Amino acid sequence: MNTRKLNMLGWLAALALFVLNVPGMADDVLKLKSGASMTGKLLNPSEKNPEVYKFETTDGIRVEFAADLVEGVEHKGLVMDAGYAKKLEEFGGDTVDGNIKMAQWCMEQKAPSRAKVHWKRVLELDPDNALARKKLGYQKRIDGEWRTADEEMAEQGKVRYKGRYISKQEMESRNDKKRRAKEAKQWLKKITKWYNELDGKNGEQAKANFEALVDPMAIPALVEVLKAESKHGNRLSVKLMVVKALARIDTPDSRSVLVALTVNDPNEEVRMSCLDILKEKPDKGVINYLVSRLTPKSSTNAQLNNAALALGVLGDKTAVPALIEALVTIHKYTMSSGQSGQTSVGFGGGGNSSGGGFTFGESTQTVKKAHQNEQVLNALKALTGVNFLYDQTAWQNWYLSNKRQMKADE
Repeated sequence: MNTRKLNMLGWLAALALFVLNVPGMADDVLKLKSGASMTGKLLNPSEKNPEVYKFETTDGIRVEFAADLVEGVEHKGLVMDAGYAKKLEEFGGDTVDGNIKMAQWCMEQKAPSRAKVHWKRVLELDPDNALARKKLGYQKRIDGEWRTADEEMAEQGKVRYKGRYISKQEMESRNDKKRRAKEAKQWLKKITKWYNELDGKNGEQAKANFEALVDPMAIPALVEVLKAESKHGNRLSVKLMVVKALARIDTPDSRSVLVALTVNDPNEEVRMSCLDILKEKPDKGVINYLVSRLTPKSSTNAQLNNAALALGVLGDKTAVPALIEALVTIHKYTMSSGQSGQTSVGFGGGGNSSGGGFTFGESTQTVKKAHQNEQVLNALKALTGVNFLYDQTAWQNWYLSNKRQMKADE
């Protein structure tokens, strides 16, 4: 047996070991529950029951799918039998021409990852082979060097992500976002368990777990507890327990939840507990949120007054112009009437509908009602030290005369 043939058989043996033993080298078919499928290679085959399937298509595009979207993965594998070796020998053996023909044959057999192995072998034998370079995604640059698009982008500090190139900083940000989402999901699982155990034999331990919470990644799960409680229980003790947890975490996200409760929660003790926490540390974001809730478009009349009360307690004078605008507001209400002549009223402007009960012969109409907002007036008196009742013109004139002093006092 001559040396060339020995080299060729040795490379074939190495190829067989490489393809059979490297995870994902074989052709795989990823099947989605939607009915779609794609061919390529699974990038995390060693993970049992992965939360995310990482896949590279035959076009080199990397994608990820959540496990609940995936029907399954079919591993085709690669059988390195005698016929495969014979086919390479027929094409001229382990030569440039033989591997080119073999790569082309693999593509005809719809085995792109196998073809890629042969194109790489062509480059080992002939580093400047233009055809192989092209098939592997290389381009010849002005400096005469061959580079793939990935290498070119890497020199610019960019990496490939889902078929496009992004900066390393953006990639790090995306990875951090994925990490945070994964941690939040884990917290949701734990906190849901604790929540369901509050009234059971493990209730004391569940409560202790809540009282020890300090991880910001738990905030989305705590919000879910508040939603569940509003729908199914509205227990004051549970809501206050969550409020205290949010206060311990003390991040902009936790404070956003607290200020929303200050406006929206129907329980006064919950609202005031949140407000007591917020006033301990001045926060412009909190003030901006409360000001944004001073309109009929964003709040019911009750919510608007809750926001005004909070602004008065927090003492930020920058809210004065918005409070003046909110002294008297007009809210929309939907009125329903049936054949019997009875009428019910449903609240508009962000409120919940109420009353009614008609099943036929019903008509509706929208009416507008002006409200003089007591908590808005109280907030203005607290922030300015003057009182013009509900005379918005008088308030506006006063503010224009005292605006410079107000800004100096901020």
